[in-house]
Amino acid sequence: MITATAAALLQTAQTVPDQVVWHQATVVENREASADGSVRTLLLSVEDHVNFLEGRKVRHVQENRRWIDDYRVPGQFVAARYCADGTSTEGCAAGSLRVAQRLLCLASSPYEARRDSAMLDASLVELLVSRNGDADERLLAEMGPGAMIDVSRVAGDGFASLFNPKDINLMACLEGGHPLLVVAAGVRGIAPVRAALSWTPVLAHAGSCRVAVFFLTDSQASAPYLVEWDTWREAGAQVHPLYVGEAAAAAGGNGGLAGASAEILLDRALFGAEGGLPGVLGGAHAAKEAAVLFSGLGGELAASLTRRLTQQGVASERILVCDLSAAVSTVEAAASVAIPTNLNTIPHARETRKWFYSDLTSAVMRALEAGETRVTARSTFPELNTEFDVYRIGTLLEAVRELAAALAAQGKRVRVCVQQPLGQGVFAGTPLSLNGVSRILRQMDWGACADQISFGSVTAEEVNDESDVFVLIAPQNIVGHSILPFLQEMTAAAGTAGKPMVLINPKLGDIQSAGGVMSIRGRQERMDFVDTYTVAYHFRLLYKGVTMYPIMGALRHSYGGPWEVFRRLQLAPGEEEYRLIGSFEQEPKPPAITDAFRAAWAAQQA
Repeated sequence: MITATAAALLQTAQTVPDQVVWHQATVVENREASADGSVRTLLLSVEDHVNFLEGRKVRHVQENRRWIDDYRVPGQFVAARYCADGTSTEGCAAGSLRVAQRLLCLASSPYEARRDSAMLDASLVELLVSRNGDADERLLAEMGPGAMIDVSRVAGDGFASLFNPKDINLMACLEGGHPLLVVAAGVRGIAPVRAALSWTPVLAHAGSCRVAVFFLTDSQASAPYLVEWDTWREAGAQVHPLYVGEAAAAAGGNGGLAGASAEILLDRALFGAEGGLPGVLGGAHAAKEAAVLFSGLGGELAASLTRRLTQQGVASERILVCDLSAAVSTVEAAASVAIPTNLNTIPHARETRKWFYSDLTSAVMRALEAGETRVTARSTFPELNTEFDVYRIGTLLEAVRELAAALAAQGKRVRVCVQQPLGQGVFAGTPLSLNGVSRILRQMDWGACADQISFGSVTAEEVNDESDVFVLIAPQNIVGHSILPFLQEMTAAAGTAGKPMVLINPKLGDIQSAGGVMSIRGRQERMDFVDTYTVAYHFRLLYKGVTMYPIMGALRHSYGGPWEVFRRLQLAPGEEEYRLIGSFEQEPKPPAITDAFRAAWAAQQA
């Protein structure tokens, strides 16, 4: 992907090129990369001399980093500068120097580049350009041996997830043994893919895991690296060229393909063949483990393909990209919901509440249908956040009624439970947020499902043949007393009877007290018990620092899906939206959430 560093490089090179450290590069070869000669490989020799320290204690140690040292993984880029009249940049008038409008991907693998440059005062790398590309590429494609251009230092993180680039990238997927699905389009798309497929770690991976490559190109004659396809196949990769044809190609001046024909070809190849996507990836459950590499896909095509892949079970966080247009489209396409806006407006609109009720209910219902018997659902938008003075118990009870009605519609008898006062005598008490809730429940209008709803407390005695599902409202510990012993007994009884329990907005963390209740002793056992419950639903707003304003975004998880990080965008006064910026298999820690926001800010600036 184009990281903040690469995006900043492109912007700086185009606006204030004098602030970029340029390295002189000489064209050593300009050779054909396709059968018709329209695609060219430029072999560049980049000046890369460094001094070595020699002494009694230090022998042959580099004094400075070499240019090639920054090239670590396939999919990294350089900015290029050339002379507009086609001559060398050396001696070119300042007014004739032009900076290419796009970063150029290195087409040789990092290992090849280091091997060929080991004993030289220069670094040998390859660029792929097209005579049918944009104006920059057309001029570069005509340069002969001896011509000189300027290139920047290598930038970018290669193929990486926009959601979590530090932890989820090409190398991490190789180490994790994930099947690889590679989708490339055009000259601009095949260059980083060629670097990846020539990279030793990927070649080794192809010998033990499925590596399927689908390459959209105009025709066989114009397809780059045709002679290398057999080498990739011998290493274990499956290479599938998809010829769009000149009539349907929409090159857009950059050697990339888009349009309906390309989308139809990909749809047939990935989903329409025998066995569908599992057949392509080598197993019925391979989609959940697969990593997908996008390269050179247009925005609409990348978005459409992302939707199809995520519907088939591919984790959106393992869709790796190395170009910004595909990255932004991938993020937008992965968004699964449209979160209500203006959540600081209190009281919430009825439509806002209904959205959260429905979102929670559908997630819990999916979990129960999947066979889960211990389920938690937590929703803390402002009216359900007990830390706010706008907390509204009526909103929580309406959410419970929506869930109970959905369960009753399936013929289940639902027992809604509120914890009893804990303690004895004058020391007995209930949490303030649950005070009087038992009485309110019995006074509520339960509509057509009233005959299937009963009420109780959090004890094992509540588990009987008269109820099929138990819904517990906000069970929580209080100072000096723990609800966990009662909850453990009730859970055990329900488990023996094979009846599910649903905890709505539980708060089961330890609360220290002078009596030594919920101290260090037994804490691990309490935590292990809480972990036996499956999170079916989670929604909370994200704020800046420890303050409750402004709303920066939201964290959402619905059963069967990923943990999603959303960023709140202020579009205009009174108009906002939540945009997906991160997706994780498990609940992300604060540093991971912060990284997702930083990546989103960097993409916006680019």
